[in-house]
Amino acid sequence: IIGSWIETGKEQAAMIAGRSADPEFLANIREIANQYHPELYADIIRAYHFGPNFLVELEMVLPETYQLRESHDIGMGLQHKIEDLDRVERAFVHIDYQERPYDEHDENSWPNEYYEKVRGSPRQKSAKCRPSVE
Repeated sequence: IIGSWIETGKEQAAMIAGRSADPEFLANIREIANQYHPELYADIIRAYHFGPNFLVELEMVLPETYQLRESHDIGMGLQHKIEDLDRVERAFVHIDYQERPYDEHDENSWPNEYYEKVRGSPRQKSAKCRPSVE
């Protein structure tokens, strides 16, 4: 009995800690997303345990010619479709007009021109990179 409790505790701790979803679950989400709209396709799909269910992040791509209203409505429709799945607690859909070869959540991976566009100024060298002045 104690061994069973320990195994159950480990499983629950992994879920609480935000363990990533298995590849099969992610593939299913990608398939649903890619079939949702003829001009919409999935760039990046992430899913993390949020208790027994999943928190799902979808980075989707639509042609840049779409108006904001259209893009928003397509994204909201997809969000609700994903949230209707039994194992999904919450879904977040981000619509972009192109794939990104870098992680938008990690400033260190951004190209300099993107950094300047988003931050409004050139990237500053970190204190570690500056030569010491004595």
